[in-house]
Amino acid sequence: MVEKVLVSWIGETDLNSAISDSPLSAPISSTLSTLSFDRVVLLCCYPKARPNKRCCRLFA
Repeated sequence: MVEKVLVSWIGETDLNSAISDSPLSAPISSTLSTLSFDRVVLLCCYPKARPNKRCCRLFA
């Protein structure tokens, strides 16, 4: 059986929509709401000083 894996960079649009009134408008969250995956790997290159709550809210 082939495993379905989504690998994606967390982009500015994903972070901004996580704190907006329309979180499903972001590329990652809209993909996850319409398709199913066995595993999701998210990559991020933002500094550690960036609030982590925004990323967590994306997938709450």
